[in-house]
Amino acid sequence: MAVDNFTVGRDGQAVLIAPNGTRFDLSKITNFQHTSEYQTVTSRPLNTPKQERYLPDGHRLKFDLDRRDATNEAVFKAIEQGWWTIGTADPGTSPSGTCYIYINEIDGSQTTHQFSGVTLKFGGIGDWKTESAVKQTIEGHAQNWN
Repeated sequence: MAVDNFTVGRDGQAVLIAPNGTRFDLSKITNFQHTSEYQTVTSRPLNTPKQERYLPDGHRLKFDLDRRDATNEAVFKAIEQGWWTIGTADPGTSPSGTCYIYINEIDGSQTTHQFSGVTLKFGGIGDWKTESAVKQTIEGHAQNWN
């Protein structure tokens, strides 16, 4: 008889390629959220019920993680410095990043999700408290889910 199992949160990992081209692995993820966004288009004919269509409009990504070293700060510091140096032409704020999500499936296989056209923002170096992990947040928007 087959065992009916389910995926648990520890079965995934993520790799980000920032819009400025820097690759960084999110090895201490404590929470990941992906939300698809849609534009709702409505038609209200006079002689039939209302009709709605949901048009894909990108994806929200959010990573909560425990700080392990200065890697995340360095990536976003470089993006910010690039912005103030170059301004509107800065590649660090353009929608050219990529996100890979790897999920280890129950049967031993691996599923990969790739998001492209990614822009990212950093929640800061974290909250420093006695005898607590330092929590960081990275959020992003992806244009496409490949």
